[in-house]
Amino acid sequence: MSSTGCVLLDGWEQQPRAAGFELAGNDARPAGVELLKMAASATTSPVHWGVMAEHHTPTPSVPTRRRVMALAGLAGVVAVTGAGATKVVAAHGEGRTNCSAQSVVQVAAPAAIADAVRHAADQVEARGDVCASYSVSSQNPGDTYQSIITSSPSEPQVWISDSPAWTQLIEKKLGSGWVTTGDTIATSPVVMGVPASLRSAAKKPNSWLSVLDNKLPVSFIDTDVATESLLAVVAADQQANTNDARSDLMRAVLRLSRSLTTAATMDGNALQGADRARIYPVSEQQMLAFNKAHPDKPLTPMVPTGGAKQLEYQWVTPVRGTQADSAALDALKQQLLSPAEKTYRSEQGFRDGGSDAPAGGSVLPASLPMMAPASQATTVSADTAWTNLKKDARMLVLIDVSGSMQTKIDGGQSRIELMESTAIAALDVLPKTTRLGAWAFSSSLQKNHVDYLPLTNGEQPILDDTYRNGLIAKAHTLPGLAAKNGDTALYDTIAAAYKSVTDTYDPNYVNSVVVLTDGTNDDPNGGLSLDQLLARLKSQYSADKPVKIVTISLGTGTDPDALKRIAKATDGLSYQTKTPEQISGVFVDAFLRRSDY
Repeated sequence: MSSTGCVLLDGWEQQPRAAGFELAGNDARPAGVELLKMAASATTSPVHWGVMAEHHTPTPSVPTRRRVMALAGLAGVVAVTGAGATKVVAAHGEGRTNCSAQSVVQVAAPAAIADAVRHAADQVEARGDVCASYSVSSQNPGDTYQSIITSSPSEPQVWISDSPAWTQLIEKKLGSGWVTTGDTIATSPVVMGVPASLRSAAKKPNSWLSVLDNKLPVSFIDTDVATESLLAVVAADQQANTNDARSDLMRAVLRLSRSLTTAATMDGNALQGADRARIYPVSEQQMLAFNKAHPDKPLTPMVPTGGAKQLEYQWVTPVRGTQADSAALDALKQQLLSPAEKTYRSEQGFRDGGSDAPAGGSVLPASLPMMAPASQATTVSADTAWTNLKKDARMLVLIDVSGSMQTKIDGGQSRIELMESTAIAALDVLPKTTRLGAWAFSSSLQKNHVDYLPLTNGEQPILDDTYRNGLIAKAHTLPGLAAKNGDTALYDTIAAAYKSVTDTYDPNYVNSVVVLTDGTNDDPNGGLSLDQLLARLKSQYSADKPVKIVTISLGTGTDPDALKRIAKATDGLSYQTKTPEQISGVFVDAFLRRSDY
């Protein structure tokens, strides 16, 4: 969080966020005859290319090892020069001198363009002008991203990334300078692909946001597998410029990220009737390939208002790990940028980085509007939203049951009665896989200066009917607890709750503590000061195992500044409600925006 201020959020005040959603070896090889023996016996695995599914391979990719050297399967001769250097001469290429130790350059590329990268590598190897071969792996972009940020042994020496979004995410994670971005190899616009059976439903222009927001039958492949999906979410975020639009976007991301499909299923369903077919983000290159294979049921492009996004295949070199020979890298890069390779890629449906359509024409409008590239902040926030909302939430809710919660509000209902009904209503809104726990807090609840009372045994999924009914029963006890007229023992309760959730952190969930209070800290037993609480929270908070605090203040008798500082200490959110009607909306909004914490 970069600010300690609040912004008005439809009657709530919400602590602003800094970005995005505003409420992220060289292998030694034997020389001479032994080298020839290896070359003669080396084989490469056959590569089978389908029509659409390659770009979104849902299973972990396995590197396809290219030939050990350019002589694989071909005759060659060995000559010893007068100087004693071994010279390998390929029957199909030029001579190689001093090539007793050949390096293998590890290259990763998304499946859609991997064949074109292999084709370029073939040409370099066939010429024999560098002492290296290339191992080109077809990898999901999310897998390559993970290998780079974790310095995995599988980290490539060259990555043909399909979007600058991935380098934005790497730089956000590691800082600048950890990857070097070079030339753009190819591009392909991204739109929504409409199956033949759904054309009538997609005639009306729609923004990216409205397309995602359940207005049309839409499905997504996971963003780690399909950069088209990531760019669609980024585009929707670029258009979500109001608080209501942000909430709509979060609901869309929540729904789409929990109903993922695979490329094979998506392509198969696209050939079916309207009850099974789904609209989905697709590149021009994918659409051309699909339509060529299925001319009787082609996909129709829908260009959302605001313009198309774009896959941009770039040359990226990580700076960590084993560095490849610079001559080998340069030879491959120059081959990829050559006119011959541009022609080869154009015939496969790619653009060369400009506006010219691929060879054979395009299914997209000639004057295709393009959306402006997203900032790093927007890309990071969209990716964070998808990642976190795809996870279930684990929340410990702290409910103020001090005497002031008996204060009457509009309609004669008390604050605690409103809290009772809000808690029960939330059970119908939250996903059933949410793990929820609750504590009541007030200075009068227990002896020995314990200011809180656990209402549940930890946090458990609310899909369990027995547990859910138990939560409802506990909610009905809240007015009775408030009738004890205790004081607001706020700081000690937050400290104890935060330690409890932090100590039991679950990486498979988004972990948080939600505080609902109508007052300021007023503990007759003494306890922590605000500065002491903040120091404790900051010392316990870990960005690698984040537990965020969300504070929701009820009415005007609270200390908004203190609550904002408490939330900020854990990179959380702070809301202030002005009217009773806003409380349930704020609670749901806090759940939806947990990606912003």
